[in-house]
Amino acid sequence: MCEGRLRAVFDLRIILSQRAATATLSSVHLVEYLPEEQVVMKLDNSQYLLECPITFDETQVIILLVKSPDLPLLGYLDKNAVEDVINNPLNAFKYKEFIQKIADHLDVFVSLESYQQAEKAKCSMKQSPITRQPICGVISFGQTEEHSNISDDTIQKLLSNGKHLGNTNLWFAVIYFIIKGDPKFDPSLIPKGPELIIQPNQVLKKPHSKLERLTNLVPFFEHQLKWRLENRTTFASLTGLSQFVCTRIPLANAIWHIVHSCFLRPESNVDPMRIHIYHISRFLDLLDIVGYRVDIKALQHVSQLHAMMSLLQCTKKPKPGPTCSSHQALNLYIKALRQKVVVFDYSRMNRNYLKIEHPVPVVMLDGPASAAQIKEVMRILPNAVRHLPVSVISGLFQMVHPNKSASDVHLDFDWEASELDDIITSWEQSKQPLDLQLAQSTINVPICLATCRPYAEIDQKSWRDAASAAYEDLPYVNGTKYFGMFVNKFNFYPSEQELLSFIWNRQSGKSLPVQTLPTTIFEEVQTELKNHEQIIKEIDPKEFVKRWKESCSVLNRIQMEKK
Repeated sequence: MCEGRLRAVFDLRIILSQRAATATLSSVHLVEYLPEEQVVMKLDNSQYLLECPITFDETQVIILLVKSPDLPLLGYLDKNAVEDVINNPLNAFKYKEFIQKIADHLDVFVSLESYQQAEKAKCSMKQSPITRQPICGVISFGQTEEHSNISDDTIQKLLSNGKHLGNTNLWFAVIYFIIKGDPKFDPSLIPKGPELIIQPNQVLKKPHSKLERLTNLVPFFEHQLKWRLENRTTFASLTGLSQFVCTRIPLANAIWHIVHSCFLRPESNVDPMRIHIYHISRFLDLLDIVGYRVDIKALQHVSQLHAMMSLLQCTKKPKPGPTCSSHQALNLYIKALRQKVVVFDYSRMNRNYLKIEHPVPVVMLDGPASAAQIKEVMRILPNAVRHLPVSVISGLFQMVHPNKSASDVHLDFDWEASELDDIITSWEQSKQPLDLQLAQSTINVPICLATCRPYAEIDQKSWRDAASAAYEDLPYVNGTKYFGMFVNKFNFYPSEQELLSFIWNRQSGKSLPVQTLPTTIFEEVQTELKNHEQIIKEIDPKEFVKRWKESCSVLNRIQMEKK
């Protein structure tokens, strides 16, 4: 499990990783010997003066106390999660309980002066003066190497008992995002005008902090992050894998390189943006701290790449219900962004019906989708695609397949979506005015209780001639016939969605299957259930089946009606 490193080790405090066993311990840096002038903030605005809860003096020279953990926080993660966050600390946001543990160990801030005076008085702050919790160290906010080293030591004690595991600068960013709130990249905010380069904050939604008691520290975190981003170096692709660019450059430059890597047109398997695509919002926030601007074309490509990766991820999920695969269901939902549909709710269907019929998630109808339908379907699709035009969503979906990996799908930097197919109209009756369609679909047909069928004669016409006259001799869906077939097969009365999906399965299963059903088929199904309302209340399904079968012959039907 851990490559043999933890064999015969029974200590629960051990971090489940070979890298933890071989990692080096951080050197010790003492806060009490840090000169105050080295951490003076270059923030002139008085709003950045904070009151120390011990001395009650307003100062910018503050430190954040960090509680000592009972167990190194990485010890709470399983092996795969440990490797994941060591590779990139920003991956920690996948694990909400782990993030909450980090937040719970952030104590209160005090002035550096009060901390150092306590040391001189031989009353060192081994416990928080406010919460009385033991502390493992402090995070300080000056723009110096000594100051950053102290923060690094504390972070490493909190996470790994003092061992170097992961990029400490990104771990510092994780704490920053916990306090500030996780930003959200909104591609719909990308300007449409002639502007080519913008500030990253123009496309970021304001984050909501889950640790509001420390939000006053956000400017101080940004102050040190700016120094770290400009002075600390890392691999250009934020990964040490040999197939990626491994030149060491400042952290801010590495992030900028990843965001704009599409201009280099890399192969899919060596594109650094792909392995960091889900951190694009955090990358843009960090670039905004150092004042780097970003190219609009790069953001547009990143937006499409994020959408494509999200669609690929959705196709690999388990079946959404007792029906088609995730890939097939996603295909139907994307078609539903243009074509009128009825979306089914499996929770409202009988379990026996689901096992036998295997209904599809949606049924296609004639005509275009309404604005309300598009809004409903968009809520089902991944967040990453909701801002894109339907043509782009459809084009990206055609690239993905559950049998493909991310590196198998190539998205060109200058890719453009092709035109969409025309809206489908399979039924002639759907070409008529909507008022006429609704009138035809809501005809009140009296049902005979003796036969459980329409009366053989309606207005001195046979029921078949009467139906043809109502639909003006156009092809139509015989809902009454399908209602009887449903009860005969399942021995219970259908709901609206069950009857509609039953009709779809019969129509699409013909030798010449239809692509859609009539525009007003749902209203017709509702009318059919209303016409059978008295039968549903008074006649048991088994008795219905008996009468329905006995009245198959026209002669028997007429005789049963006369009784």
